[in-house]
Amino acid sequence: MFDDTEEATGVSKEVHRNFFHHFITFGSTVLFSEYVVYPTNKEEAIHHMVEYTKIGVSGAYGSTDAVNIVMDRCYWRLQREYLRL
Repeated sequence: MFDDTEEATGVSKEVHRNFFHHFITFGSTVLFSEYVVYPTNKEEAIHHMVEYTKIGVSGAYGSTDAVNIVMDRCYWRLQREYLRL
């Protein structure tokens, strides 16, 4: 994985590896407690399902792998990797 990111970004795999471990620690402590909220009832779940239904994934109310995030802007040289042209 880090070999691929080095190739795509021009940043060494060691820098990516170190960043990854720091980000996982930060994400699982600071970011998780601040941004991750579970629905507590059916109405809250339905409220969040509307957005997923609009993009064609009916029944979903959350995502943890970020594959549903659209990248509207990216460096021109990386467009092929992020956008379907």
